Amino acid sequence: MRIAKFIVGGAVAMGFAWAGDAGAVLTASEQDQVRQHVVSTQLGLVERAARVRALVVRPDLTPDESAASLSAPLASVPFSDARGAFVRELLFGGASAASRPLLVVATARALFARADVVLGKNAGDLDAHADAVAELVRLYAFLDEQIANAGQPRGAAHDPANGIPESAYAACAKVAAEHVKTNAARLKGDARVSPATARVRAQLEIAVLDLMSDASTRRVDAADRLSLTGARRRFLTTGGVLWLDDGKLEDASIDRVRAALDRFSIVRAAEAIWMGDALHGLKARGQVVRVAPAPTAPAQAAQAGQAGQERVWPSDVDAGAIDSVAFEATRAIALAVMPRALATRADLRAQSERDLRAMKGDVQRMLGPTVDENVEQALATAVAMLVHDAPRTVTVAAARFLGGKPEAAALVADALGALAASGSSSGSSGAAEGLTIALGAPKGEDLSTETTLATHVRLAPSGTVLAFTLGGHHYALSRDDAGVVTSLHRGGAPVTLAMFPSARVPLTDGPSWTTPGASSLVFAKLQGAPRAGVAPGPRIRVVGTDARGFDAIVTQAPADDVLVETELTVTGGPAGIVLRAFPIGDAFRGVSLVVEPGSPARASLVAGTGANGANGARETTLAAAVE
Repeated sequence: MRIAKFIVGGAVAMGFAWAGDAGAVLTASEQDQVRQHVVSTQLGLVERAARVRALVVRPDLTPDESAASLSAPLASVPFSDARGAFVRELLFGGASAASRPLLVVATARALFARADVVLGKNAGDLDAHADAVAELVRLYAFLDEQIANAGQPRGAAHDPANGIPESAYAACAKVAAEHVKTNAARLKGDARVSPATARVRAQLEIAVLDLMSDASTRRVDAADRLSLTGARRRFLTTGGVLWLDDGKLEDASIDRVRAALDRFSIVRAAEAIWMGDALHGLKARGQVVRVAPAPTAPAQAAQAGQAGQERVWPSDVDAGAIDSVAFEATRAIALAVMPRALATRADLRAQSERDLRAMKGDVQRMLGPTVDENVEQALATAVAMLVHDAPRTVTVAAARFLGGKPEAAALVADALGALAASGSSSGSSGAAEGLTIALGAPKGEDLSTETTLATHVRLAPSGTVLAFTLGGHHYALSRDDAGVVTSLHRGGAPVTLAMFPSARVPLTDGPSWTTPGASSLVFAKLQGAPRAGVAPGPRIRVVGTDARGFDAIVTQAPADDVLVETELTVTGGPAGIVLRAFPIGDAFRGVSLVVEPGSPARASLVAGTGANGANGARETTLAAAVE
């Protein structure tokens, strides 16, 4: 069956069935002319494009024949920037509107054919050929920028005025799917590949998503075209965002990222999350947010998980289990889109900036364990903490408030205000019940999280939060005229350390520390430069800072017999805990738990007895070292 072609009003109307009997073929001379105009630069760009257009878009050629006449020349030469300029002129130059529907599909087929050639030539060592990687990224980026995003697209929709019908886009996406299947070992969405190949595949996946029509099945259709499975498929079909990586991250971790990101609506501003090289150069219609690569070896992953806890939770609380990959992805998304959320509330930005300045770059006053240099970073850290473990985040703020550092509580209030401003809330701030904001809390022991709601959220005129209910407890804070948090209440009473089981005793520098109450204990600095804190119980906390020796504090014995229960956290090493008592004069009795770093680390229990500082002092190992 021949495909009928009619020229109506100067436009070529044709179907994209890509089948039919050949009515004519280009002569050898004509095909050579096409090849010469594609390959050479003897004529000007506009003239070359016009001549190729006249040769390949003819009423006596089927779409297949037109595509074939263009595919062979383009597939035979590298796709350089200069060749990209030629193809752009071919598609969108003068007098191209009538032929654009056919040429777009023919060009897509030609470019994917070229990509097949490059991938075939470098089947086993693509990473060793930077020029091949660069060409593939350039080629897929052209498909995204010049075809998928031609004109001025809005949201997920193509520009209806760009002269490319949806049938042409559908045909391009179909060719892309065939290209993925042909090169499944490297281009299938969940195949494990090298970092360089991952970047190539990422640009292809973005281009395919942008080629898809804005239909209700867009996400599912794109996932099918890309052969996505498991968590990567769910990330797109459920969350509407592409997860781009080297295929080595476990599904469970990707699902935890998606669960966290679903809790705040500002994630919708991102089109893709790229876990890889910071200098990726990926082109997309929407925003591509970069997350640092995750370790892949089991030992490295375990170390990263432990380090992730230390990076997320400061020393004011027991380090909660957290998926560091999910946390960093959440923080990256929040950091990327926080300016947009703050743009709607200038007063909230101003208050948050004042709170950040009050911290004076002191990490002990911030919410996380690292210094945030600007307000976007500070709020992004706080938002990520809240959507992963809101109860522990509030505990950090309370512990630091009790330690004389109210800025962390102010930052929690600002971050909740930013979430409310971003649309991640429901209700009305004017209603008695206030707003409701979706946050997160740990679920079980497998690092997964579940949604927990902050309800009865009440905003100040500036947009920062004054009160909220979380986990059955109502929290309220007040600020003075300078914006400094002066009070923090839970259930109508001032917060105390006893309200927060996971809180650690706040630390201070100084020569002495005293527990409050009638039966107080007074500790004094004995050696080094310890940071310490004491609380009713008594609860005592000491952190060593002297790298040359050890730090110690001392108190009068409260009784003849004393039970001391301790926990030890080692960073670096060697390190340990030393407990000594002086029952008679200078003589001491003591015990030490010493941890030696290594693989594996080993711990020893040592008893000490003798005269303090005398040569007769003895230390005896009580048992063999253990791993």
